[in-house]
Amino acid sequence: MTEDGKKYIVAVVDDERIIREGISSVLQKKFSEKAKIVSAKNGKEALLLFEDMQNSRESVDVILTDIVMPELDGLGLIECCRKKCIGSQYLILTSHDDFSFAQKAIRCGVSDFVLKPCNTEELFAAIEKALGKSNSRKNQINVCEQVYSLPLKASISYLNEHLGDKGMNLMRLSNESAFVNPDYLGKLFKKETGLKFNDFLLKLRIEKAMELLLETDLSLQEIAEKCGYAENSAYFCVQFKKIQGMTPGEFRKNRTAVQLIP
Repeated sequence: MTEDGKKYIVAVVDDERIIREGISSVLQKKFSEKAKIVSAKNGKEALLLFEDMQNSRESVDVILTDIVMPELDGLGLIECCRKKCIGSQYLILTSHDDFSFAQKAIRCGVSDFVLKPCNTEELFAAIEKALGKSNSRKNQINVCEQVYSLPLKASISYLNEHLGDKGMNLMRLSNESAFVNPDYLGKLFKKETGLKFNDFLLKLRIEKAMELLLETDLSLQEIAEKCGYAENSAYFCVQFKKIQGMTPGEFRKNRTAVQLIP
């Protein structure tokens, strides 16, 4: 149960009916007291379901989705959900386990993988972990509402386009994107994301650094510059290790065992 007394909502999305119904059934039995299980046969159907839930003031907490599906695949679904602020934790159900997949999964915000064929204990552990993170994220991001205010949406969009600007701060953000008082904008960040502005900016910068480390051969200095640490690559490494548990160099060397940001 969430802290507001409501059941979590877990979505299972897979175009294979036997797999979809089988996973839904075992999850419902295991988590009957704390979660409601819903399902869809592809990404398009799932997206319509989630949007209907939003209109009814409900919100899906955990999305477990297959990758290869007709209409809209799993990663495409997750990308759409992130843009629409749907869901808190995204898990991939897959038999794919290669580097190129890990690259795109990071961009989509995938928090865990469940490999086919499913081991029930591993499945339960992954869902339990995701539910715990979802509850924490509910407290942090106001997921119950699932909609950021317009000033915050504008601010996040602006930040993503200017991650390399080392002088980014609330005053500039309020003047150039949100057009609200900087103190008020700071309160919006804390209220709607659960993070102070500087912590939220750090998270975005580290996510960008991860992409560049995986997808490019840029030097650490060049990546630091693109992530807003133009004059202090050493501090960039400290911040990266704080979030990821390893240095950027270690992350690049071990990129086949990618650690995703929780």
